[in-house]
Amino acid sequence: MNCEEISRHFDYTIAIPENAPLSVRNRFGNVSASGLRAASNITNAQGNVTVRGGVGAQSIENRFGSIEATDLAGDAVVRNANGPIKVERVKGSLQVTNRFGPVRASDVARDVTIRNANGPVEVQDIRGSAALPLHSRRSRRRAFTAHSRSRTQTGRSPYRTSGDAPRSKAPSRRCARRTSVAS
Repeated sequence: MNCEEISRHFDYTIAIPENAPLSVRNRFGNVSASGLRAASNITNAQGNVTVRGGVGAQSIENRFGSIEATDLAGDAVVRNANGPIKVERVKGSLQVTNRFGPVRASDVARDVTIRNANGPVEVQDIRGSAALPLHSRRSRRRAFTAHSRSRTQTGRSPYRTSGDAPRSKAPSRRCARRTSVAS
């Protein structure tokens, strides 16, 4: 008996009532959701997550894979470990937490908070405030790039890993001024 005889592959397409909230928990595979008309909570591991079009609060979590979320008409919370995050066109606020992967956020209507332990951060066209308290245990400072319609900022987080970064407090005025982006 070889591995092909033991391994099985399943693809599910699930239709739910239009305004029903969605809750998905998956391990070992990709998750793709589109046209969501209510709040959703998507938790995945060992695969990629793609969300296209969502109304209401969206919570997306993944490990060991990428997250791509676009066209969200509400607040979004995105958490990942060991993979890239790309979020575009959010009409609410955005909170992102990541480890070991790049983060890219663009065209967000309200406030953005991004925490990334080991990877670059790029934000573009953020109409609210952008809090980027970037810190890492492995590197002294983390790089970020911030774009607005009129300028590009590239810099280093003012936090160091030697313990001077207040993890539970808001960034200092100096940090907020260096990392805020207004279009």
